[in-house]
Amino acid sequence: LLYLKNENNASFILLQEIWNDWKNNPDFISKDGEFYVELLYMINYAGILQGEYDYVMQVFNHAINQLIKEPVQRANFEVIKFLALNKIYNKTARYDEVDKLNRLMKSHYRQWEPALNTDLNRTTNLSLGIGSFVLEQYDDALYYIKNAVSYFKDGTRQEHTAVANILLLLICYCINNPRLFDAQYRATYNYFNKRKKKQPFETALVQCLHRTFYMTDMAGKVAEYRKALLVFEKNKDNLIQQLNFSIFNYHAWLTSRAERIPYRQYVERKVKKADIAVSFT
Repeated sequence: LLYLKNENNASFILLQEIWNDWKNNPDFISKDGEFYVELLYMINYAGILQGEYDYVMQVFNHAINQLIKEPVQRANFEVIKFLALNKIYNKTARYDEVDKLNRLMKSHYRQWEPALNTDLNRTTNLSLGIGSFVLEQYDDALYYIKNAVSYFKDGTRQEHTAVANILLLLICYCINNPRLFDAQYRATYNYFNKRKKKQPFETALVQCLHRTFYMTDMAGKVAEYRKALLVFEKNKDNLIQQLNFSIFNYHAWLTSRAERIPYRQYVERKVKKADIAVSFT
């Protein structure tokens, strides 16, 4: 309830206390493991929101988790652990670890998929797709994001549906196949055109990609990228934009295009600068 009320600090303190209770009473995991896995699911979200990356990694890597034996619970644990670590590695630009983690999940996901609910399946595919996209593994990115979209048909998690549609367009843009890009542009345009309320950052990004795809003048492309970035900046207090950017950082991606460097390199550079700044404070 505290988490849902956005009282994140109080929520996280309570979750830490509960995890300590489980750690001190591990025998309960064998018979009540579903409640323990639910706790880890909350620690994933609340801990990362608080920036407590070291703590979240400590929890998911703790030896106590080996006591989760029941197959469905084990599958859920492994996937929640993947989602937690993947977010942390992406946010801290540890892309070699992202690559290792993605490879591991790709090799096991089909085995675990039937044991997961719809929300975990779509989130896992979205996370795999984003990781593959950042690593410039575009075929895999396209596959997993399309797979994620197949789990959005229940009408929930509309923010994820919007992200997936734009990510598909970004992937096709990077693949640089005109037929593929045009088809996806039409699909993405139609999706957002049917929505009653359009978000300025979504409109600016989709239009920017459409305008620049066939442009050969790099200076003209950069100008269009900068124009879209201005829209992002103007609407930086928009809560929906903030939520979408927390799933994938469109601002960083578009800035990397404007600076003509890979997204991965841009994020690594930003994280390094932030670490240096912290070390001097």
